[in-house]
Amino acid sequence: DRGANVHIALGKKSFDELQLAENYAALLDEIMRAKPAAAKGRYINGVTLTTTMGPGIHVDPARTRGIVEELEETQAEEAVPA
Repeated sequence: DRGANVHIALGKKSFDELQLAENYAALLDEIMRAKPAAAKGRYINGVTLTTTMGPGIHVDPARTRGIVEELEETQAEEAVPA
């Protein structure tokens, strides 16, 4: 929009954690790829996730960069029988 905000559907209720995380990571990557060369400083100031009518949850994009890898590791550990 005119305020440089991005509004996008990240997933559906039927998506699992990994699918949502992959979509989130792809979105951040695409936004950073489209960053103009002249843009200086912090490009993504914040992220807020919400359901259609629910309250927003603020997410720090710097802390969630490796979320896909973390979820894949967690799922692999859970899949290994003890």
